[in-house]
Amino acid sequence: VFESSTGELYIDTDRNYMTVNTPRYQGVCGEEKARAGLRDVSVELLKTRGIVSVASLQKEKGIAGADRLLLVYATNALNTGMVFTAEDMRTVTNLGKTPILVETGSFGFRLRNGNAGDLKLYALNTDGSRRFEIPLEKENGAVRAVIDTGTLKGGPSVYFELAVK
Repeated sequence: VFESSTGELYIDTDRNYMTVNTPRYQGVCGEEKARAGLRDVSVELLKTRGIVSVASLQKEKGIAGADRLLLVYATNALNTGMVFTAEDMRTVTNLGKTPILVETGSFGFRLRNGNAGDLKLYALNTDGSRRFEIPLEKENGAVRAVIDTGTLKGGPSVYFELAVK
């Protein structure tokens, strides 16, 4: 186990678990069912290992006060036809080719933010353009949602935007 002196970085290698907890970036990396209660964000990986993180897109504002945020849900991504020597995927024998295959999964999050009543959540294309809005639950200065990337219109998304406009 490693924890930085500021408490902003926490790593537990036995559990394959890591959190980053800063004013502008908060997230968790872990196995299925991993959870993290961070400064402004609570997250849970529901169906697969991966990473869920939230970053303020405004240099001068942290997550709690930003009106534009980027939410990332990263799972396993592989080239089509990629070949490994074993299930642990440590040694590649064939790099494969595009298209890239992204493992689907689901995650839940709750985010405290001063603009919670006005925030909207959008699934994004890889170029950052908005695909469609995803409903948010709003309560007491926070928003929450559970997202299953396997059921999103038009296919999975890795990137999501929380924005006032």
